[in-house]
Amino acid sequence: MSVHYGSFKEMYSVMRKGAAPYEIKKAKKNSKGVKFKLIDAVKEPKGFNLPVKNERGQTVYRFVTLEPGALYKVPDDTFLEALLARGLSEIRHSDSFEKALKEANIPYEIKVCKSCGGGLKKIKVQIIEVIE
Repeated sequence: MSVHYGSFKEMYSVMRKGAAPYEIKKAKKNSKGVKFKLIDAVKEPKGFNLPVKNERGQTVYRFVTLEPGALYKVPDDTFLEALLARGLSEIRHSDSFEKALKEANIPYEIKVCKSCGGGLKKIKVQIIEVIE
């Protein structure tokens, strides 16, 4: 028996018995403060497990999904540090993704799998762009 969900939020809610996934606030383009977004070459949503402050001021880890093209506010410094550390991703190599990175002048590195003799290539790139 397979179950199909209409969205990630619906699946998360069912699995966590009504809990909603953590949502970070989207920022307006002309708002003040530090903002961030996914680089333009990334075309699908990306998820990260990041530290956030709860109502009591304690740091807890929450799963955060970032949409391509959306601009987000930085809640605090620990969140930004963790986001930048986890934002350095290794994505399976594709010619179209590499071309998009070259066109946008985004630095990247191609890594080859040593155990399989270079048959598998990955692109190591920082997919988070910080905007001040």
